[in-house]
Amino acid sequence: MKPKIYLIPGTMCTALLWCRLMPYLESAVEIIPLPPYQHASPSAYFSQLRQLLPQRPVNLVGFSLGGYLAASFSTQFPAQVQQLFVISNTPCALSDTELTARQQALVLVDRYGYKGISRKRAADLLDRQASSCPLAEPNHTSADEALIDIIVEMDRVLGESTFRLQLQTASARQDLMADLLAAGVPTTFYYSEGDPLLQTDWFQRLQTRAQDRHIGLLPTSGRGHMLPLEKPNELAVHLLNWLGLDDLQ
Repeated sequence: MKPKIYLIPGTMCTALLWCRLMPYLESAVEIIPLPPYQHASPSAYFSQLRQLLPQRPVNLVGFSLGGYLAASFSTQFPAQVQQLFVISNTPCALSDTELTARQQALVLVDRYGYKGISRKRAADLLDRQASSCPLAEPNHTSADEALIDIIVEMDRVLGESTFRLQLQTASARQDLMADLLAAGVPTTFYYSEGDPLLQTDWFQRLQTRAQDRHIGLLPTSGRGHMLPLEKPNELAVHLLNWLGLDDLQ
């Protein structure tokens, strides 16, 4: 029987987030996408998860916002999580700059309606190689455009109501470091070293406090945030190792 992994997507992401990862895993792993966060509170989402997940402990994966939610769920219901894999997230409070940006985004939506994510904003989430001229636009490739298409499509499907809910009810976050260490759930973090959306010094503090207790860090080069789309092969290798299936690579 194949091991199962349960995956929580991030802000304005659907199960399409995993489309480039699945071909690397589906022969060895049963992949079960969980629904995106569309709730009035994280506790309401956790109630849904507890109905969807089996009674036995599961292998739980979360990306970005989904990584924070997966980490928080693991601290509150550690008996339901066998091990946790967090992608592109530092489970702590958002910076004042990010909170201000979110508030401004909601004001703009109130005033003008939700126009959806722009292709430029979607491209900013990727680890693109900039042109040698500092004033020039980054050099897009056809591969970049394909990934941007996926990001834009996920955002289109979820739309304004989900955008509002996610920014309004999932932005007030707590630092989960102490709770993760206390819960004892084996946890692995996979992230880009230069991802501007992360507080990478948080990982350094975690490593100091963890002292090798059930915590693993897997930094990767670059600044890309959308690692399931950008580095599906590398992510798949890490997930197979995490599941103890490294002999299948």
